[in-house]
Amino acid sequence: MSDSLRRRTGGTGTKQPKKRRPRAAATALRVHDAALAFAPDGTVFIALSQLAGSDDLPTVLERARSEAGAVFVGVPLDGRELSRFVIPRLQKASAEAAAWVLGARRAAAPKRVSRRRIRA
Repeated sequence: MSDSLRRRTGGTGTKQPKKRRPRAAATALRVHDAALAFAPDGTVFIALSQLAGSDDLPTVLERARSEAGAVFVGVPLDGRELSRFVIPRLQKASAEAAAWVLGARRAAAPKRVSRRRIRA
């Protein structure tokens, strides 16, 4: 073996240990610490990290595979997206929903009969 080859390969003719593969993108992500998520249809989701008792993403994903039913996977919105797109629409939608509820309550409320006193 030549000197330059020996320097590049570590000297001996034995196999070099394999280099570590870069981490997959999924393992570089972190698990959010929110315990619950709410959907507009009224569905409430519990974070799988709560069920798995782990903040380790591969453990949480393994638990997701074993769960029955739908699994919610989401990413948080950044502050700009929230303030520009989501919050104004939620404010308008909640005001509209409240107006519908109040309107229905007023319509269902018993009508007040005004009694006029007759003065003689």
